[in-house]
Amino acid sequence: IAKYCIIFSLEGNMRFYVIIWKLLTGSVLTALALVFIYSAVFVMPANDQEWQHASAQTTGTVIELRETYRNRAYCDHLVIQYNAPDNRKLSFTPYDCYSKGTFHVGQQVSVRYNTGNPSIAYMDHGDNDQSTSIALLAFSALLLVIGIWFIAVSFRKKELPAT
Repeated sequence: IAKYCIIFSLEGNMRFYVIIWKLLTGSVLTALALVFIYSAVFVMPANDQEWQHASAQTTGTVIELRETYRNRAYCDHLVIQYNAPDNRKLSFTPYDCYSKGTFHVGQQVSVRYNTGNPSIAYMDHGDNDQSTSIALLAFSALLLVIGIWFIAVSFRKKELPAT
């Protein structure tokens, strides 16, 4: 009889630990999802607005293509030149590597630069920020659903099988 009591008490303890694990996992996933949602809805748009007010848009020219072999494919790193407000010619290389043939030397591209420091610039695609927010919201929704599921499962009563 003592042997059966020990097994039953271990089984009860194990079930308790699994319930706690599910509850903690669900809580962490839900909290993380809420932080991501807050970031996508409030933080990212505020940063975009701040950058819009602290920057100016101009047109740049692709002056060089640097071919790179990355992820088993060739791609091009661009060197873009643009004019600063004081008519200095500045250039930069975006971090992205573009598919071969996407850009050519002499092509005009939209550039946005910092008005306080014109040497800080990036290619202004316009839709990148919105697509990043949408992707972050989709990932957050997935995390939220999984987190709520873990929390709900931790409160579900499960009957022991008859022995």
